[in-house]
Amino acid sequence: MLTPRAGIWLKWWTDIGGGQIELYMSIYLTLGILTSIGQGGYVWAILVLISPSTARKFHSVLLKVVMRCAQSPASPSYSLLLLT
Repeated sequence: MLTPRAGIWLKWWTDIGGGQIELYMSIYLTLGILTSIGQGGYVWAILVLISPSTARKFHSVLLKVVMRCAQSPASPSYSLLLLT
């Protein structure tokens, strides 16, 4: 994935005619690795930090709604359907 910083770096390299390939490719590779590490950290934060709390909240709300519906005297057959 080409980040804006890597795109600028690539533009500078092409502007000088593609010389010093070792320097520019090593920095371009480093930018790619740092981008991958950053994206991995972002995915980790979503999966480990955000998802469990969101799942607990969703489960709590869903459980309250289902339990309220199951105890409703207006529809006893529907509550039996929910339990099966």
